[in-house]
Amino acid sequence: MTVSDQLAEPTEYTRLPLIGDRAPGFEAESTHGPVSLTDYAGHWLVLFSHPADFTPVCTTEFVAFTELADEFAARDTALLGNSVDSVHSHVAWTRSIGEKLGVRIPFPIIADLDMRVAHAYGMLHPNTSGTAAVRAVFVIDPEQTIRAVL
Repeated sequence: MTVSDQLAEPTEYTRLPLIGDRAPGFEAESTHGPVSLTDYAGHWLVLFSHPADFTPVCTTEFVAFTELADEFAARDTALLGNSVDSVHSHVAWTRSIGEKLGVRIPFPIIADLDMRVAHAYGMLHPNTSGTAAVRAVFVIDPEQTIRAVL
């Protein structure tokens, strides 16, 4: 199966992948340039979503992940954020976090404007919003299998 075969069509809601499922493939733009699931093959990955940039709760979550980034890296685990905001919004938000809190966000944030990643990972819930990813965390192993879902 190719990466493009694994990409979810953003035309309907999909379920959250289950523990033991192969992680859905993706290709997307991010604050660090293009990223894909295959970039993380052979390493652990924590993929997490947030509903919107510039919100207090999302900001504290990103700061908390940043504070633990070295510990994740020591365990060969990459961090990757996701939301349906644009790269420009993500960059402005992370600059604001740096200016106001003195924290530099070291990991990429996917700009999921077409909601392809959000759909593939079941991050869009129709009873909350059709256009904002819910908070979700996926721990993906080096073979790209889902090992935990929060």
